[in-house]
Amino acid sequence: MVIFFVAFMTFLRPNELNNIEEQNGFSNSDQLEEQITLLKDSLRLAGNPEKRANFATRLSVNYDLASKPDSAAQFQEYAAKELPNEETLFEAGRKFFNAFSVSNDPIEGQILAGKSEKYLNLLLKLDSTHVEGNVLLGVLYLITERTTEGVDILRKVVEINPNHQEANFNLGVHALQAGAFQQASENFERIILQDSDNVQVTFY
Repeated sequence: MVIFFVAFMTFLRPNELNNIEEQNGFSNSDQLEEQITLLKDSLRLAGNPEKRANFATRLSVNYDLASKPDSAAQFQEYAAKELPNEETLFEAGRKFFNAFSVSNDPIEGQILAGKSEKYLNLLLKLDSTHVEGNVLLGVLYLITERTTEGVDILRKVVEINPNHQEANFNLGVHALQAGAFQQASENFERIILQDSDNVQVTFY
């Protein structure tokens, strides 16, 4: 069973930014590395939260390009702490989810999943109806074996938006695994009606 908990990280100050690269072993093209260095310098000099959030978000995007999801998530977290709003909180939750989904270390995975949950819940405190935030949290709970919570969240999404493809797909897969074949068929049929060439649904 996956042990699930929320991990809290001390706020990263500008003089601590280098630790992110050192922890994640950055390596990429010279051009991308130079751009990251320039953005880090700009972040250190930024004089207000809006500018710091902007530079941190741009750094996060560049680390995505460099295939460093841990660093991308950490810089997006920096942005969310500097300027907590729906966009920055959702992106922090999403990027920690992405890092969690590719992690091969169980302990690290638990921490990353906890971070994702933390920022998605902060997002939903601002807007409990945020569709993509609810879907991502529901999927996260399914993956981390908090099945009942995950299914409840996804079902609420489908009640509001019956044709939401990702919510229907994940509910359908869960229903298949639980042997509820009629329910799975209904979820998948909603997707096929919108996208008859959907490869994932065709596979199932």
